[in-house]
Amino acid sequence: MRWHYRLYVALRGLFGSSSLDRELNEELQFHFDRQVQANLESGMTPEQARRAAAIAVGNPDPIREASRDGRTGAWLRQFGRDLSYGVRLLSKAPGFSVAAIAIIALGIGAVTAIFSVVYGVALKPLPFREPDRLVNIYSTSANIGYARMSVNGADHRDWLASNHVFEDIALYRNLANFNLTGAGDPERLLAARISANLLPVLGVSPAMGRGFTDEEDEVGNERVVLLSDALWRRRFAADPSIVGKAINLSGVPHEVVGVMGPDFQYPAREFQVWVPLSLSPGELTRKTRGNNNLAVARLKPEVTVEEAQAEMSAIAARIMKADPQNVLPEVIVVPAHADLLTNVRGALYVMLAAVLCLLFVAALNLGTLLSARAAARGREHAVRLALGASRGRIAIQSMAEVVPLLVIGGAAGVAIAAFAVNAFVPLAPPTLPRVENIRISIEVLLASIAVLSVTGLIASVLPAAHAWSADLTSATREETRSTIGSVRQSRVRGGLVVVQIALALPLLVGGVLLTRTFAALNAQSPGFERDNILTGHLAIPRSKYRTDAAVAELEARILENVARIPGVTSVGMVNRLPLAGGMSMVIFEFDSPRALDPSLSAVDMRVATGEYFKAMGIPVLEGRSFDDARDTAESAPVGLIDERIAKLMWPGESAIGKRFRVAPHLMKTPWFEIVGVVGHIRHDSLDADPRAQAYWSFKQMPMDRMALAVRTGRSAGALSASMVRAVHDIDPEQPVYDVRTMDEWVDRSLGQRWMNMTLVGTFASVALLLCAIGVYGVIAFGVARQRREFGIRLALGASRRGIATAVVTQGLSFAAIGIVAGLILSVGVSRSMRSLLFGVDANDLVSLGSATAVILGVVLLASYFPARRAAGVDPAVTLRAE
Repeated sequence: MRWHYRLYVALRGLFGSSSLDRELNEELQFHFDRQVQANLESGMTPEQARRAAAIAVGNPDPIREASRDGRTGAWLRQFGRDLSYGVRLLSKAPGFSVAAIAIIALGIGAVTAIFSVVYGVALKPLPFREPDRLVNIYSTSANIGYARMSVNGADHRDWLASNHVFEDIALYRNLANFNLTGAGDPERLLAARISANLLPVLGVSPAMGRGFTDEEDEVGNERVVLLSDALWRRRFAADPSIVGKAINLSGVPHEVVGVMGPDFQYPAREFQVWVPLSLSPGELTRKTRGNNNLAVARLKPEVTVEEAQAEMSAIAARIMKADPQNVLPEVIVVPAHADLLTNVRGALYVMLAAVLCLLFVAALNLGTLLSARAAARGREHAVRLALGASRGRIAIQSMAEVVPLLVIGGAAGVAIAAFAVNAFVPLAPPTLPRVENIRISIEVLLASIAVLSVTGLIASVLPAAHAWSADLTSATREETRSTIGSVRQSRVRGGLVVVQIALALPLLVGGVLLTRTFAALNAQSPGFERDNILTGHLAIPRSKYRTDAAVAELEARILENVARIPGVTSVGMVNRLPLAGGMSMVIFEFDSPRALDPSLSAVDMRVATGEYFKAMGIPVLEGRSFDDARDTAESAPVGLIDERIAKLMWPGESAIGKRFRVAPHLMKTPWFEIVGVVGHIRHDSLDADPRAQAYWSFKQMPMDRMALAVRTGRSAGALSASMVRAVHDIDPEQPVYDVRTMDEWVDRSLGQRWMNMTLVGTFASVALLLCAIGVYGVIAFGVARQRREFGIRLALGASRRGIATAVVTQGLSFAAIGIVAGLILSVGVSRSMRSLLFGVDANDLVSLGSATAVILGVVLLASYFPARRAAGVDPAVTLRAE
């Protein structure tokens, strides 16, 4: 038989069933008529002929069934009938249907939402050509507080000349800010300075125009700019003629040479413009130690990261041998994609494990419900077996009946996930990378369908087993007692509840640990007073304020004008706000006979005004703060140190009058006399305190990137507009950006912790609810099965309290076994969460005890209502019914 004829037969069997049925009926009728005619010719009467023909031909129904079962795709048509029957069952038991659909929707909704986050952040490839060949390169040293540091221009030059493992190495600097002025309000733009070869290394091209040339990457030729797609659409109305025109960035005209595509968000989604890196000749030598650049490279084909690391380590050793003063003698090569996930990988794994645990609890809960329904239909299955149905056929039908529940519940779960993702993205912590990729994508939907299928398979195993083991004799004998199922089946359902409790307890313990961690961080003192402080950042253009004196004068005028705002009690400036991100650290030399403490190998360098410490509530512990009228560019250099430096370098004596300076091999600066000791603050985060701080006066070391700190006597947020107006009164073209209260900065620094706590806590709450449903369902089924027994016991004198206690004890027995298993799992889970905890031990007894108490409370509550129903059985009514 040729293939096209086979295809024709298969398609006709699937879609031409009615035509085939008609032909079969015609053929059967033909044989019947032929037999009748033969009988008539033999002398029978018409009635006798038809009766004899019917006997000879036989019952046509089995022939029709056999013919249908032999057609191609018969199993698919049967499956469709099973689905139709499953849909009809939904309306027959609406309570059961709603409960089952809700369980599926909660499980699939949670899984789909978390898959959206995990795929968008961690699994989706970077939007570059062959992204697996991209690596980031860092300088490092074991003697500093950071394992990964930026790259020196001279090292980059030597790497290019000496390596044999990279196609190319590009540099970029993500510390550029520009003030966009001209048409519209002044606006601060976050910019990156990139080498001309960055786009080719990444394997991308502008959507419009071109990238930078090597000539434009040289000092003096760098007045060109690339725009982001978002900025081009928002500020320039998607005007294609913008390419070739000039825009004003910080008072300097820059020609727009191209517009990047919407997927290009490098090095992060906040960046809106790119300008040439343009390293000066001084930055290409090691005399200035300008480690301000980040490096990205493309591996040659067939070269592994390990091979690249080995060669770069050898090159770094040669550089160190030639220059022993190099303070960053080592090199680290890290895959670019993996590097993005360094700070969130642990949290993502915890979220994924938690949601899979929740899904398994939901699958078991659904299996418990389906098992109860299958047990209740035991007599129906037994009768069908007696009428000739096969066990396999009944088992397959019981599994097919689950599909409508899965489809409806899965659709509802995806809808829940879409709502959750849309709500989560605006609230995502700033430390979570690639947030723009978090969405319900095709890949996420396919993964959710796969998970839904596995969930349905797990949940339908028990009802299929019930259907397979149906027995008419047992079903008839047990009908007088119950239609719920045998004791063995009840034990199986009880075992499922025990597993649910065992899985829910680790989730609950994790949620409690993360909640206590969040509370501990909130209670952690940052070293300053966070209440009633308004902040705003300034990027002062050097093209307009060319000298340090002009910058310091502008900052002084702004301080004076902001201080006049009603309600302002003090106002100061600092180059980097605590907990606002970024770092500026140097290696100091201290005028002390003591050896440098290793913790002071790198110190945070800050430039501040005299009122900054008062505005932030940072105490001056000894000496004085800066005097902005006294500590000027013409006076002797002075500085402040925090209490940590004072205790380590001058223990037991006053640090006032002592001196410090930047390590002379890094930068030539004078000695700064210490005039005050201030309180130590946590700059990077509340859970990490790696470095001490030293401060310079803003008039002696002016900085053009400063942040205002305004303390008010009332709600700080209410003064936002007034603060911005006060700055614009001094310079109408000066943007004020990142205007936030200090409370907001603290909350943002805890964003990742908040996400961990909220998600795991939500999953634990849902798992707890499912456990309550499972316990209630199993005990309620048991009460229904034992209703006659309870009636007899009450008639014989048993107390209602004793009956209720027995039912509650059954629930507590589930809880006891589940809690023992759950505590064993919890110990392992909590230890794996150590990196996410702060201020609480992984094996914290309070967390374990409180989670256990909550589980017990939920089980007691879930057992109470069935126990009350059991104690309320009327013996007379029960026995009369029997």
